[in-house]
Amino acid sequence: MKRMCIILLLLGALTITGLTGCTSTLNNTQKGALMGSAIGALSGAIIGNNWHGKHKDSVRNGAIIGALAGAAGGAAIGNQMGN
Repeated sequence: MKRMCIILLLLGALTITGLTGCTSTLNNTQKGALMGSAIGALSGAIIGNNWHGKHKDSVRNGAIIGALAGAAGGAAIGNQMGN
């Protein structure tokens, strides 16, 4: 479980690093959704990992739910920043 959490953290960090280099064509809403989904997925995976065996897919489910919630929240914040 720790290995999966570390892999998800590294992939998330690489995704954020890779995507911030090409964000010059994205508007604030898109940037917010992108960053929010990455941060939400990482947070959800960590929370799912700490769930201590409640469900066998808790890391994956936490990452998915976190990414969706983070994308929605990030898009809303980015939209407000653009106005």
